[in-house]
Amino acid sequence: MPEKKLTLVAVDDTTLEQTLSILQKLPKKSYSLREVIDYLNDELNQSLAKGYSYKELAKILTEQGIAIAEATLKQYTTEANKARKVKAALDDPNAQSPERKSKQAIVLPIETKEKLQALASVSDKKSSTSRESHKSAGKSAKAELEKLAESSRESKAEV
Repeated sequence: MPEKKLTLVAVDDTTLEQTLSILQKLPKKSYSLREVIDYLNDELNQSLAKGYSYKELAKILTEQGIAIAEATLKQYTTEANKARKVKAALDDPNAQSPERKSKQAIVLPIETKEKLQALASVSDKKSSTSRESHKSAGKSAKAELEKLAESSRESKAEV
């Protein structure tokens, strides 16, 4: 197999840095429809809050050269909103979702977590017992969890 020849170019550092700067500043030539809706998402949500419908907004976007159907606009804005909520939650580990705000967060010691995992694994195992015995096992596991949570709250209160 023949050896590949290396082509050397005489370029100084200044020219190389200038070229790099120019290339980094080049705008993107085209955008996907999702990228466009994601970019406009805040303004679209504000327009929806002002009472505009997805149909009206789709018409405005289409008139501006961004051809989109009402259903697609609704889907993309909904997805963009969900993605932003997830990203915000990942960026802020202390943030709680609206459903969980009313529930108090419980920090459990390692032993308690291990007990909970053991209880969960027992309840996950399939057995041939009747439905009633499953219900009573679930109730006792729930009672045990409530006791553990209460003892955790009490130990936090003592500290």
